[in-house]
Amino acid sequence: MLDYDNVRALFLSGKPVYTITHDTPPAIYSEGAVVKDSYIANGAIIEGTVEHCIIARDVKIGKGAKVKNSIIFSSVKIDAGAVVENALVDKYAIITNKHSFKGTKNEFAYAKQGAIL
Repeated sequence: MLDYDNVRALFLSGKPVYTITHDTPPAIYSEGAVVKDSYIANGAIIEGTVEHCIIARDVKIGKGAKVKNSIIFSSVKIDAGAVVENALVDKYAIITNKHSFKGTKNEFAYAKQGAIL
């Protein structure tokens, strides 16, 4: 979805996509936050580094945390200093302070809904 040609192929003119919207504030990027080639949804708070990711609504990525090549679902909290790479983190999960949660390019790590790691 980060490539414009893919978006055009998915959303055809004359065939609109309807969805429910959520009243959330825009994403907040703190001083020192770094975001590269990522989709960040409304309501997210980014204080760390995010690269090649999709970050859903109401996600908080703490100061010094690093998230790379991952999909982070709604209402996830990634604490300060945590590292998440090649992972799918389901809703309401918490990656605790300085925890490392990594998969590989061939096999993503998965944190189930509500998990505390």
